[in-house]
Amino acid sequence: MNKIIYNILQQVDLYDHFKLFKDKYFKNEQEKINEQKRCDFYSTLIKKNDLCFDIGANYGNRSEVFLKLGAKVIAFEPQPKPLRFLKRKFNSSITIVDKALGSKPGKSNLFISSASTLTSMSEEWIEKVKTRRFKQANWNNKIEVEVTTLDQMINEYGKPDFCKIDVEGFELEVLKGLKQKIGTISFEFTIPEFIDKAIDCIKHLNSLGQIICNYSPGETLKFSLDKWLSPNDFITLY
Repeated sequence: MNKIIYNILQQVDLYDHFKLFKDKYFKNEQEKINEQKRCDFYSTLIKKNDLCFDIGANYGNRSEVFLKLGAKVIAFEPQPKPLRFLKRKFNSSITIVDKALGSKPGKSNLFISSASTLTSMSEEWIEKVKTRRFKQANWNNKIEVEVTTLDQMINEYGKPDFCKIDVEGFELEVLKGLKQKIGTISFEFTIPEFIDKAIDCIKHLNSLGQIICNYSPGETLKFSLDKWLSPNDFITLY
């Protein structure tokens, strides 16, 4: 969408309505293909009636797939604009929590990006990616948000069968708020900038109970490894 039109629609609070209408009636072929690819990929990991946590739900393209697969979805999104969209799109069909997750409960700064998918609570991550990988973006705004932990949310909603974490460099802090083994966890990591943090994520999860690992690059929605590896074998790949 043209950036000027996007900004105008956001300013007059019409973007959500436009996107909801477009997604329902005018999805183009590529969007339909991408959605089917997501369904096909996640159907190997999620079954009907599974409990799914979508941490960093953004505009909900993963929550939508989880819901289509018959899962019960708990979506976490503290950004005001995506949060408002999620509520308009899903109503009561999923549970929406307007909190961030971290290593301990409290409050923290959320640095709002010009691209909502790049909003982050990690100043370290922003510093590493803003000069090269995402030099077109800015993080000129920040808000204070409430922070909870995975363990607290498990106490409230139950232990997830599948947990997706996409929080732009804050994944390790989210996982530090988890002190028990849960179902399958999918977390995003940025390489080479944040490979050390990704390894720390793997080590933390393995400390909670033995795990096996695989990965899917970018939006390929395909596993790169023919078989899942132990943490030690997986880490040697990087």
